[in-house]
Amino acid sequence: ISFGLRGRKAGTATPISGQPRGNLFQDWSLWLLLLSNAVTIVLAVIQNWNVLALMWVYWFQNIVIGFFNFLRIRQLREFSTEGFSINGRPAEPTQETKNHVARFFLMHYGAFHLAYLVFLLVFSLTGMFGSADGNAFNSADWKYILLAALLFLGNHVFSYFYNRPRDTGRQKI
Repeated sequence: ISFGLRGRKAGTATPISGQPRGNLFQDWSLWLLLLSNAVTIVLAVIQNWNVLALMWVYWFQNIVIGFFNFLRIRQLREFSTEGFSINGRPAEPTQETKNHVARFFLMHYGAFHLAYLVFLLVFSLTGMFGSADGNAFNSADWKYILLAALLFLGNHVFSYFYNRPRDTGRQKI
């Protein structure tokens, strides 16, 4: 199965929705995301995290992002498949197409993040990227990693509901 986009000229922007995006400085979802990242950076500096701790935090964030993008695809009511093909054939804007794209996304995104999880577990259990004593983390690190992950979860829950009116408008799948 392959997905493709046809007919787009280089340098042309296609709006994702008929609803205006608005001023980025007034986008509470963006500000909350920036704040979540700033708090994570402060935690990493204060707690003297190694790169592995940050990889765990951002793995959790990626799982949350994937989950909400899957939901966003599934919630589309009206959508365009203009320029979109499946297996080299133009896709029709049907519920079956939407479901197929959602499953395809979930399967591929999930498989990538499962492999990413295996690497993180191996790195964590072997002490790779850990401190000089061979420990990847201590229990305090896990509490702060979980805190940062929950911050990102809260951010994306807020963002999902905040942007939902715009996301449910007519979009390209």
